[in-house]
Amino acid sequence: MAVLRELVRSYFISAPLFQNGSLKLNESVSKDGRALDFEQSDTKKMSKAMKSYMERAKIHDNFIKQQLHEYNIGKRHLANMMGKDPEFFTQTDVDEAIRYLFPSGLFDQQARPMTKHPDEIYPKRKAAEFDVNGRPYHSLFYTSKPNYYTLMHDLAAALRDMKIK
Repeated sequence: MAVLRELVRSYFISAPLFQNGSLKLNESVSKDGRALDFEQSDTKKMSKAMKSYMERAKIHDNFIKQQLHEYNIGKRHLANMMGKDPEFFTQTDVDEAIRYLFPSGLFDQQARPMTKHPDEIYPKRKAAEFDVNGRPYHSLFYTSKPNYYTLMHDLAAALRDMKIK
């Protein structure tokens, strides 16, 4: 039984679904009917960096869901005020309604009132740069700019190869 449990655990730990934040694995049931509680045992092994990343990602996802809900409610209200069907109210209709309802003499486009989809306003959440154990994926992770230093390293290697030939 312990061998089966370890086999299943090793499968789920290496699965990309688990690494992307789906920790709800305690719905699994063993052959004798007992629940395999992976969530509790695997979060103990998870590094502090991964735990804090998971917490921040959860907070960010909840924030985006709330903003999306408020955007949809506002879009529905705008459609009702303009006398149009809320189901077929597009972003261009939203922009026209905002221009009509809130006329502005401001010259700067960013200072004018707007209602945009939350995905256009808020930046995307950056994916985890480390695994469950806290090890970074990139070899130059601890430099301030790993992509920049990788590019510089590749450029130096290319220049060195050109000098040799």
